[in-house]
Amino acid sequence: MRWGLMCVVLIGLSCAESAPPPCEAVDCEVDNPCAAEPVECTAEPLMLRLRSVRGDVVGQIFEDRTGVAIEPLPMLDPAFTPDVDAVVARHEDGIVLRTGAIVSACGTDVACLAEMLQGDAAALLRRPLSAAEAASLSAAIGEGSSDEVASVLWQARLAPESLIVFERGGDAAGRELADRFARLVWRTGADAALVELVENPHAFVDALLGDPRAGRGAVAMHERWLHAGVGALHPTLAVDMEAETGLYLASVLADGGATFGTLLRAPYTFANDALAEHYGFDARPGDFARVEVPERYNLLTHGSVAAGGITQRGRAVLAGMLCTPPPEPPDFDPTIPDDVEGDTERERLQAFVSMNPACVSCHALIDPFGHALEAYDTYESPGRYRGPSANDLYALPECVGGTTAGEGMGAADLAGWIVRSPDARRCYVEQLVTEFGELDHCAKAQVDVSETRGDVSLHDLFVQAVTLAYEPTSTDPGSHPFVPLPTDDLGDRLPLRTALVAASDRVGVLRTATDERNNRTLDDLDVGYRELQIRLAR
Repeated sequence: MRWGLMCVVLIGLSCAESAPPPCEAVDCEVDNPCAAEPVECTAEPLMLRLRSVRGDVVGQIFEDRTGVAIEPLPMLDPAFTPDVDAVVARHEDGIVLRTGAIVSACGTDVACLAEMLQGDAAALLRRPLSAAEAASLSAAIGEGSSDEVASVLWQARLAPESLIVFERGGDAAGRELADRFARLVWRTGADAALVELVENPHAFVDALLGDPRAGRGAVAMHERWLHAGVGALHPTLAVDMEAETGLYLASVLADGGATFGTLLRAPYTFANDALAEHYGFDARPGDFARVEVPERYNLLTHGSVAAGGITQRGRAVLAGMLCTPPPEPPDFDPTIPDDVEGDTERERLQAFVSMNPACVSCHALIDPFGHALEAYDTYESPGRYRGPSANDLYALPECVGGTTAGEGMGAADLAGWIVRSPDARRCYVEQLVTEFGELDHCAKAQVDVSETRGDVSLHDLFVQAVTLAYEPTSTDPGSHPFVPLPTDDLGDRLPLRTALVAASDRVGVLRTATDERNNRTLDDLDVGYRELQIRLAR
């Protein structure tokens, strides 16, 4: 049994590394945030940061503009610099195909070539080109050879502004906000129609979620909220389980009347025959189709979400849905010994924890959320219903994540408790915008969720995310025009080499316009440019 014991504590405490692994006792009334005195502060904006463009967004923008499909890059943490090698490897064929399409459409008509390349560059750089930039791009095309066209494409694709999101604010603030959320929800750039709606948040959110492209980002935007990847998925049904959750989330987003409750416990899911049999549904829909589900079934019980043991599941709810992540477990083998008695995982875990009295209070905070899901299999067959005899009674502590206590039985009751929790709603908004930057205490205070214990419109939660105050100045590189270098000599892979030289030079220009932390991000990116140049020269 994996992850049987996780000695974790909340704010300000840590676990010792001796054996047996003890935790410091937690005084819930003293150490938990819900008992803390409120901190007075003026509302502060969310500080946007330099962040990598997500891999699936990179591919989708290129595909939308060019019609050339690009295999998504690995899902990089937005705080890290993108892998230049990976970008090149996945775009090389696409650049060749796009170059061929442009040359085929325009021949040697430089004005036609320039117009098409300006559109591509604007999409990749996430802003319209100025007249001076357009003139520089036209000059870089030269006589309009395939190599010259490919060089300009590569330079736009590998420019730091294409790999890393800069936020300038000022006159660009509206367009940047539209692009920020289009990339989050649509996984591609904003169109003019969405930009025009930024002054009307409700109309903006209607257009954002009502667009068919909203399904593209359904899974990616909820990764942190669902705390995806906590446990191992089913060995043969993993792909189907992930497809189920993606189709479900896309369907909820497309429902203009959806509430926070709909998101967690809509009375349907999407399944094929294999999943329906795995979950014990009566329906056999053939390929993936919408199927009605029993009341006991909801998003928390999806196989892609429910993977993991009691403590893992509890930690996922705390970290993902209440934004109260416990520290990582200490470095020790968490396997429950075979000689620990108990008929169920819950009984054996409780028996093992009781052998380490100092850890009892830690697990008392985390494990009740996992207890609610005990009617569903964990590691071997995540999401499979064990039956009504499973012990899924739970009693939540009074001060977890600043919320009130709750008692209930099963996944349906826990989902209802999350729906009613103002803290969970606030956390949902926070997780949506975490890709852009970190909310501090005062920025979190801006999220205005109802203090009643009823449901709330999903539309209104997105409006809260859109209307947060955003501060762009820390990532503003200033006005530095994109000026492609001309291709002077022809040779093997020269367009790519020219693009890498241009990108490295551009780092030097942008570096002087950002703060030191962001300079380090640009420096790391420059290392990637230079290393690839060296390899190409060999």
